[in-house]
Amino acid sequence: MSLELSLARRFLFSKRRGRFLSAAAWIAVLGLGFGVGALWVAFSVLSGFQAEYRRAILGINAHVILQKADEIGDASEAERRIAAAGATEEVAGIVPFIYREGLAVSGPQVKGLVLKGVDFERYARLSRVDIRRAPAEATENPEKLPEIVLGKTLAQELGLARGVLRVLFPQGLKPEAMGVKNVKKFFVAGTFESGLYEYDATFALLDLETAKAFFQTEGKISGLELWLRDPDRADAWGERLRERFDYPYAVMTWRELNENIFRALQMERLIFGVILGVLVAVSALNVVGTLAMLFLEKRGEVALLRALGLSWRRIRKVFLFDGLLIGCAGVAAGLLLGSGVLLFLDLWKPITLAPEVYFVRSVPVVWSGTVLAGVASASLLIVLGASALTLARVSRLNVVRSLLEA
Repeated sequence: MSLELSLARRFLFSKRRGRFLSAAAWIAVLGLGFGVGALWVAFSVLSGFQAEYRRAILGINAHVILQKADEIGDASEAERRIAAAGATEEVAGIVPFIYREGLAVSGPQVKGLVLKGVDFERYARLSRVDIRRAPAEATENPEKLPEIVLGKTLAQELGLARGVLRVLFPQGLKPEAMGVKNVKKFFVAGTFESGLYEYDATFALLDLETAKAFFQTEGKISGLELWLRDPDRADAWGERLRERFDYPYAVMTWRELNENIFRALQMERLIFGVILGVLVAVSALNVVGTLAMLFLEKRGEVALLRALGLSWRRIRKVFLFDGLLIGCAGVAAGLLLGSGVLLFLDLWKPITLAPEVYFVRSVPVVWSGTVLAGVASASLLIVLGASALTLARVSRLNVVRSLLEA
């Protein structure tokens, strides 16, 4: 053990220390602990929201989407050009889709609706959407209406988990030419759940071939969804496809489609970091005050060490070790306190959130060693920096003169 560390332990844990100084040290540890705990909880919860949003978004959205202004006529050719854009082993699958909007009418309820025609088998294999679909019996659907699957929340709001649903389409769609005056009936054959309220409350799925026939697309599709084995490769694939597909094609990645959500989370992360970082800095002032009082109490020992030839640099290092010991105790207390709060939130879920606002029903928590190490390191750096600046000022005192004047 070095001389500086040995002296630091002796100064800090000396039985001759005054009660006031001991109380100040405990206050410093507790104050820093509360600040560090708050920082640990905040970043873990924000990481939880980000992870939940990412999981839910990737559960229903493809990683890269290719669309065309006047719809894609030759889907096979477009798929071939996509496959030639990069390593095919990175692609988990390609799903064509048809996208239309309308108003769902069920009794007095009227809700905005997004109809999406997909290949159910391919879509269920690639996405994480929980689809509960049962084909209609002849007696249930005597009119042989096209079957759709509603989002679970949408079905609850319409009060219709199974049965006939009327959908009103905007003017100008081809169903009007069929003599139905923009109103079409569907048979609700089930529901799906994605885990993301926005989708569960607005989307309905129907078979791709049924959608082609109903919307009279003449074989055209709205676009192609590209599912990758690694979603983080979406940006690279987006750039490749933009090089191969010019206007009127448009390429969007899952990050671009949900940019506002992730940007808001990053901004919240920054704001929380600044606010709670200031709280930790204020807590570090307690440590600084304790060090200053410890230095003044031990000024006799400091004068003796100076007389024995110990440099100011080494003496400052002694008190820096004291500050670091107090800081480590405060950080450890904060991480324990924060972990207790996070464990309570994670296991018991005492706070219920409105899914239509927050997309999730309870406060999510992510246990990240990286976040923990970052919080601990940043807190200790703040304490160490504040202690070093304070000791640089305190050590300029003429210790011998202060002893003679005492």
